[in-house]
Amino acid sequence: MVVFMDPLRMADEGFAVDRRALSVLAMMDGTRDLLDIQAELMRVSGGSIVPMEHIEAFLERLDEALLLDSRRFRDRRRAVEEEFLRAGIRRTILDGRSYEADPEALAASIEELERSLPPLPAGTKDGISGVVAPHIDLKVAFRTYVDVYRRLRDASFDTVVVLGVNHYGSDGLYCLTEKDFETPFGVLKTHREIVRRLSRGMPPGGVAPTDLDHKSEHSIEFQALFIAYYLGVSRTRIVPVLCGSFHEFVRSGRDPAEDPRFIAFRDALCEVVSADPGRVLVVAGVDFSHVGLKFGHDQRADRLLDKAMEHDRALLGCLMEGDASGLFGRAASCRDAYNVCGLPALVLMSSVLGKRGCELVAHEVYDERVTGSAVTYAALAFSGARDTAQRVGESG
Repeated sequence: MVVFMDPLRMADEGFAVDRRALSVLAMMDGTRDLLDIQAELMRVSGGSIVPMEHIEAFLERLDEALLLDSRRFRDRRRAVEEEFLRAGIRRTILDGRSYEADPEALAASIEELERSLPPLPAGTKDGISGVVAPHIDLKVAFRTYVDVYRRLRDASFDTVVVLGVNHYGSDGLYCLTEKDFETPFGVLKTHREIVRRLSRGMPPGGVAPTDLDHKSEHSIEFQALFIAYYLGVSRTRIVPVLCGSFHEFVRSGRDPAEDPRFIAFRDALCEVVSADPGRVLVVAGVDFSHVGLKFGHDQRADRLLDKAMEHDRALLGCLMEGDASGLFGRAASCRDAYNVCGLPALVLMSSVLGKRGCELVAHEVYDERVTGSAVTYAALAFSGARDTAQRVGESG
């Protein structure tokens, strides 16, 4: 079977077709009519005629599933987009699937796991200023999420800047939203004033014109859950930022620190963080290498993992040193051969935080043997102030 994914959740249910139907789908490229498709089916089947009513019924089913570029699809997409754009709250999309929707049951799971972890060394929680956490499914990395976020227990922050990864593309290098974020533990308020400040005066292409990419993106939803649990929803406000692709920089080898879109956004974010030292936390929800057959490689993950982990360690070293240019340079030097989807958020975070105290909490692998693929992820906790030898706004 071939299963179709629906990131915007426009359809009421999932849809799958027999893989033998792929030849029919491949014909639907806008250059053929029904008679052309019927003739092509007759040719590939050795002369058997497929009744026109069967073809029409198949097409109608595809249209009902919103898989055709039709008026039905366009009307539904417009309605879904307008509904989201009007909403004041970004609703959860993975509760009950990736994590428990019931707050008491979810809290009990977090508490049980936290009790199973070794006690934190004295002073570990002092002066936390940044957190790198995964955005891989909680069912895979629940222990890692809890292990890094437990360092925030009893902490007090006015604002948490959350850097997620934009998996769905955008018209801007960054996508912001003023929507509050629903979590099982309550609604996290968004710091709208800061969001507007970050949007103001950005160069063309710096910030997306709408916040639609937030609708289906999970990388901030997972962080919001733990922020709400460990910091509460009554006082802490978040600044949700989706970081778009760096493919253009990787292909050209040009450091994003030379791009006016990156420079403007980085400098504005540096001002937010430095304006209230100790009261602003920066969180990056990222994963690292994606290797194997699912991710475009011609080899299974087990043959690539050693090099991928070595590449990760080089990136982590740059991150711990506050070397944003070195971080990007490492990825660009191999043309991002290991598909580090968190690269844009990590480069921005490193540029803003600079060199600080840093603890590597975890560096793990999710090995999906059935598909010959794997994803690596890590967790870090930063503490203290930015090294005074580095000027705010410098990329390295």
